[in-house]
Amino acid sequence: MAVYPAPSWQHSADPAKDSEFYRNQNGSSFILEQIPKGEKFEKWSRLYAIAAVKVEGLTLKDFINRSLAPFYNACGKENFFVTPLQQSAESVLLHVLCQNSPAGPAKFGYGDGVGEITVMRFGQVGSTLIKVYQHWRGKSFIATDTSTWPVPKEEVGMMMNRFTTIRFVGKPGR
Repeated sequence: MAVYPAPSWQHSADPAKDSEFYRNQNGSSFILEQIPKGEKFEKWSRLYAIAAVKVEGLTLKDFINRSLAPFYNACGKENFFVTPLQQSAESVLLHVLCQNSPAGPAKFGYGDGVGEITVMRFGQVGSTLIKVYQHWRGKSFIATDTSTWPVPKEEVGMMMNRFTTIRFVGKPGR
């Protein structure tokens, strides 16, 4: 189980008033995604999600690497930056910048001229691996120039702070 904060755009006590939802569970994997009310999952500006998978033998490090691979592939080495913000044996908080996604799938809103910023928190409870993340997508940008980002740096900073409060709880080995 994970205890996690609300997305950056949520302003009411009722998440259904502020968000559209997508939920899917398939065997040992689960995902719940939220986007701002009125946006479409085919073309969102902000996406918040929690995903979990139970896989025997998959390490937290492997789970993180598998989660980052699509970014690396879509963005390319020259456009992809990852900064660890917090790390322990059970949890990792990352800031991911993709200044441009020239190899990203257009059918999912990516491609040349599209960039993305992500804050991701990974954790593990027994053999269940969990990630909570918020993406911001918009025009391509310069990673070192926050004035070009598709989201105010204050909003990203707010979510970084919120993500430090995420807790992964459960009985070991389950």
